[in-house]
Amino acid sequence: MIKCKFKLLSAIIFLFQIGGNLFGQTKIGEDVNFVKRFMEKYAGEFAFLINDLPEDYLFLCNDRSEINNLKCIPTILHERYHEYNNSLNGPTTGYRNYFFRGKVYRLIKQSVFKTSLMSAIVPTALQHHSNRYQIYVNGLSIAGNEMRQDAGENGIYGLLEELGAYYLSSLSYVREYDYLSQKADFNDPIVGYQYLGGMGSILSSGSEFKLFIGYYLLYARQYRQELYASLINDKEFRFLYRALNDSFTSVIAEYGSNRDKILAGCRNKISYRDGYVILRETNEKMASGDQDSIFLQTFFTKEINEILDLLN
Repeated sequence: MIKCKFKLLSAIIFLFQIGGNLFGQTKIGEDVNFVKRFMEKYAGEFAFLINDLPEDYLFLCNDRSEINNLKCIPTILHERYHEYNNSLNGPTTGYRNYFFRGKVYRLIKQSVFKTSLMSAIVPTALQHHSNRYQIYVNGLSIAGNEMRQDAGENGIYGLLEELGAYYLSSLSYVREYDYLSQKADFNDPIVGYQYLGGMGSILSSGSEFKLFIGYYLLYARQYRQELYASLINDKEFRFLYRALNDSFTSVIAEYGSNRDKILAGCRNKISYRDGYVILRETNEKMASGDQDSIFLQTFFTKEINEILDLLN
């Protein structure tokens, strides 16, 4: 068990390190190798996505330090997943192909509707909850400009794609615990506090996109019954959704296990309440990685759960 001890000096050092110097500055070639080594060790089955990683991908990192390389791995992996799936699909085939966990799923491509149409039945509170709805469903940038997104233009197929990409983002972030356990000092409550609160809403993206998928299918059931029946009866569609859902459930449980280990060792220094992690020394708090998920559960209505259960 972690035994937590708060040291003012170590806390100050860690906060300085988070700014970009935790494990020293690196050269760009070393950056690429760092990302590859992390993937091979902590997410091996997806490491091939990083093969031949172009150096210009490192623009996603703020500077040449290992800590910033670590923090931008979720975004790098997310985008590489899209690139790989794009390579599996031609513009004129009658199928939509997806790679996930060692398998390529081949879905019969149906004539789908634009995702934004489902806004007619989606609760306003969910539509306004995060930028993801505006970007992926309505096809609008944060500034309100139109943008072409796979999830908006290609309906349910684009939503499935994003669910897979955000799973990989979540997986790589959660696995940072294993890396930091070797490189940092979880005896220092600041380290645990930053890990638990630094994930933002990445982990809740699973719940969010499952809701988007559920409401898309609910709209189809009400207004496009033939499409709805075709999707529900597509075994590959159901198998892919089940694999994504099970994997997201597993990575959320892994995050919860990491959180429990940190809190058990830092019981008097860090606490967790209502989805927030609290640094008790200063009463500072941050939303934990699963805080958003608590709120999103209110939108999993009986109808939505019944539809998603048909896919499991």
